[in-house]
Amino acid sequence: MEFQKPRLPPKAPRSTLKPSNVVTHDLEFYVHPNLVPDQDPCKGRLLRAAGPIREGTVLLVDTPYAIVPSVTSNEPLICSNLSCSRRVPQNGRAVRCEHACSKDVAWCNVACRATDKARHDFECSWLKKHAEPLRQKEGEYNFATVWHVVRLLATWNAELHSSNALVQQRHPWGAHFLRGWKAVDMCCAYLDSWPEVQIIHWKRLVHEYLSDATVLPPLLSAEQMLLLLCKEETNTFGLYPRATGSQPVNDNAAPRGESYGMALYPRAAQFNHSCLPNVTHQPDGQARMVYTAARDISKGEECMITYFDLTTHKDLTSRQNHTQEQFQFKCTCERCLKEEAEENIESYHLLINMKVLVVLAHPEPQSFNGSLFQMSVNELEAQGHQVQTSDLYSMKWKSEIDRTDFPNLSTDARLKVAYASRDSYKTGNLTEDVKTEQEKLLWADMVLIHFPLWWYTMPAILKGWVERVFSMGFTYGVGEHSEKHYGDRYGEGVFAGKRAMLVVTIGGREEHYSARGIAGHIDDLLYPINHGVLYYPGFQVLPSHVVYQTDRLDQAGFEKEAETLREKLRHLDTIEPIPYRPQNGGDYEMPTLTLKPGLEGKNATGFSIHIRDSGAAEGK
Repeated sequence: MEFQKPRLPPKAPRSTLKPSNVVTHDLEFYVHPNLVPDQDPCKGRLLRAAGPIREGTVLLVDTPYAIVPSVTSNEPLICSNLSCSRRVPQNGRAVRCEHACSKDVAWCNVACRATDKARHDFECSWLKKHAEPLRQKEGEYNFATVWHVVRLLATWNAELHSSNALVQQRHPWGAHFLRGWKAVDMCCAYLDSWPEVQIIHWKRLVHEYLSDATVLPPLLSAEQMLLLLCKEETNTFGLYPRATGSQPVNDNAAPRGESYGMALYPRAAQFNHSCLPNVTHQPDGQARMVYTAARDISKGEECMITYFDLTTHKDLTSRQNHTQEQFQFKCTCERCLKEEAEENIESYHLLINMKVLVVLAHPEPQSFNGSLFQMSVNELEAQGHQVQTSDLYSMKWKSEIDRTDFPNLSTDARLKVAYASRDSYKTGNLTEDVKTEQEKLLWADMVLIHFPLWWYTMPAILKGWVERVFSMGFTYGVGEHSEKHYGDRYGEGVFAGKRAMLVVTIGGREEHYSARGIAGHIDDLLYPINHGVLYYPGFQVLPSHVVYQTDRLDQAGFEKEAETLREKLRHLDTIEPIPYRPQNGGDYEMPTLTLKPGLEGKNATGFSIHIRDSGAAEGK
């Protein structure tokens, strides 16, 4: 889009913070004269340079509209007086609420508490009634999120009943950089971009904790409260001890540290994300967020920050997965598009240096299946691939999922596996064994899963691996939900672009698993795994390698089957995947997800109607 210079207010004298200037303690809000709002038909609101800006120049200083601390046993709290917001040590010097509403509320001194009285009175009764029950039932993350919404309302309520000039438009750019609740109201919130399960969860939080008129004045309807909760999740900034977005990011780059709070900066919410930002941001000692030019910025260039710590998400897949999971969009910034193009150009190198995860679910290493597993590892390494393994029995993998999988879940809280899984994944509180397996899956280009067919399905230990590792928010419950797109699944998702193949051993005859066989066709038996476990989160699923009558095969029989599998392993990049119909590709009615009439073909029935070429076989 061609940049047009905005019309500036005539003769509006502006002071400019030079790179060497220090932000004074009484500065409430500052914007550089060359930082101006703009609109893009695709991105919406953004901030652009109306003139050249030198590296190190302070572009924006924004104060939070509401802020909550991240509480640990030792970390200082944040002064609840918004005009102060300094760190408060958790010791006898901290001034507490007279009504003991919450252990997380503290002030620097009595004067700060007096100044904050009107705002805190709004939240005090709510905290006293709901803080601990909410924390115990929903966990720390949900408690902080809902409390943050209450604090947004508390600030608004104080604003409505105050004549303080603090909330008035007194800035030359007032028409663009709104103050007070008007600025919060302008923050973006797209409910239809969030998974349906997330919306249902938010609605429950609103109903149980934000609709209690006995302790919370009814400023908003339930629908407006839901929208505000979405705005809070979309626009909140974490508070970290070091700058976010510093360049260059290399192996020696220090991460930004642990979060000590979160806050909503409504004017700064206009910054868009880039994985190659030209602006850094860092909170100062008063929780003001200071935005600084990371390099020289040219006239007309968009000013962009990064929404996450680039030192912990370095590669393209990790960054795009993170923006999709946390912010509900796939990053297509200049850096990501360039790296995607480079990956496409060099895709033929995948075979030369493919990363393969080989999973085994058999208790006996010398079994037919265990021997094929070892042969696969040896063959792949001989081809020059990088190989990692997950030998579930030798790892003594915990197959059952229970509350010990969610260390942060309160002992009094009811275990809702999906939500506990999502919250633990989102906050990084899954158990270490699960996180290790998730990292292996993200690392791999190809996944081989070896197992014997027991009672017509995978062994329990492998099912437990799937149930514990495929967390909500990681492999399901992700992506946009709308009239035309029902989440990222069945061909889309975290594993899109990766390949997977089953290596299955069976004791029975091949005829037993044929179209007229008594056990049912092998394609149908493996469909819940291939389609429901692997294709669901995005894998391209290769036809399964199935070996029959393994108990009756001698060494010569094993060598023959091993060579057949070796040949497949040499062509993992060219084997055509099973042509399952992608959920969002136009073959299914929305939102019922039923196949459109006439697409199933003449002889296709059962599971095969979900395969575009119904003649394709899944098994060997």
